[in-house]
Amino acid sequence: MKNRTDILHALRHILLVRLELEDRGLTASDLPESCRLTDPAGLGLDSVEVLDLLVGIEKQFGLRIATIDKAFIDTHCRDLSSLADFVMHAGKPGEGAS
Repeated sequence: MKNRTDILHALRHILLVRLELEDRGLTASDLPESCRLTDPAGLGLDSVEVLDLLVGIEKQFGLRIATIDKAFIDTHCRDLSSLADFVMHAGKPGEGAS
């Protein structure tokens, strides 16, 4: 498994490229670990954007997220830090994650 720094770098890349945040003028330095993902005071991602982000994470890290529901999003998609924690502890590729 990659270290936390590598994971955060990859997550920032997914956000910037897959969700086209670069088109909004954002850069990696605009996305600290404390960056709120779904909160309107942060990035304000909607549910479709969160799903797109999670698909990108599955592809990037070889994970399979078994259940994506409100509880999962509230727990693991609060901010960049909680998302990095999820990826770090999600298990080995192909085993699934919840």
